[in-house]
Amino acid sequence: GTGTKMLKAQHPELETWIQGKHASILSCADCHMPVRTTESGIQYHDHHLVSPLSSEAILNKCAECHGSGEAITARVREIQAKVTGRETEVGNRLSALKDTLTKAVEDGKMSGEELDAVRKLHREAQWFFDFDYVENSEGAHNSSLAMRCLDTADEKITEALGLLAAAGVEVSA
Repeated sequence: GTGTKMLKAQHPELETWIQGKHASILSCADCHMPVRTTESGIQYHDHHLVSPLSSEAILNKCAECHGSGEAITARVREIQAKVTGRETEVGNRLSALKDTLTKAVEDGKMSGEELDAVRKLHREAQWFFDFDYVENSEGAHNSSLAMRCLDTADEKITEALGLLAAAGVEVSA
């Protein structure tokens, strides 16, 4: 109903990890595929992906630099709670923007240029939100990038709602 042409982030885990602190020293397998040993003594990475928090073997490797498995788990859970809390806030504002823009389109009082300016911001806000939201680590791969994406989305939402309000559209977000 908004007329906004959207983009969809697909599996941004690589992008968040590669810009994070661990990319220069760890691979995906190091954190998500425990090392196994065959009967003949050959070691390999198990190809069953797991959360590092659910693997004692992986947590023990993390503990070499980060302290105990319990401390690591607590820190990751803290990061994830902060990121998912912010996702909820920004997601609710994004939904309100979508609803407000849909009403503005239906009302027909804004010019095409005015609507396109709001649509551009809506598209950008959705992209930054979605890039974070669909990244499966909930901030664990790169919490600063996750928060930057959410903050950028929130700024774009605020700007879009400001344009709508300036055009006389009732804004409730």
